[in-house]
Amino acid sequence: MLLLSLLAVALSWALFALTFGRYQRRPSLHNALYSLGLLFFAVAVSAELLARLLGGWGPLLYRLWYFTGAMHGVTFLGLGSLALLNPKAARAFLLALGPFFLWGLYLVASAPLDFARLPEPYTPSGAAFPPPGLLSPRLWTIPFNLLGTASWPGWPFTPPSSSGGGTP
Repeated sequence: MLLLSLLAVALSWALFALTFGRYQRRPSLHNALYSLGLLFFAVAVSAELLARLLGGWGPLLYRLWYFTGAMHGVTFLGLGSLALLNPKAARAFLLALGPFFLWGLYLVASAPLDFARLPEPYTPSGAAFPPPGLLSPRLWTIPFNLLGTASWPGWPFTPPSSSGGGTP
């Protein structure tokens, strides 16, 4: 299992570097969002590997993993795909997301932790936070993941086809 974690960390950082390099060569909203999403993923899998190597989560490491992985692992990747299909809608969602992003950061940073709720000391699970509720990060993870998942293929935010015909 440790070998798979090491491989995931190496591949995620390599993919982030490639995508960020593309953004630097040809700046665009979709490349910026893909880079941010892959950076968050790389940070999350790195935090998970560290927790495994250290034998358990610490508060800072756990909060970092939760915010970048569980809460926003797909948010920015999905918005990147939306930006490819409909940049105007992606910008609008990004602006609307700002306050909720900060609210999620506040909740993750301030919610109490109880590591005894985890089945193993290094389990990547949101169970160390309080059960889902208005002031629990676990509830707010759901809309971020739904937004990212719905945005991934660009549905339902793609503009109507101007060709007037079916699929190409």
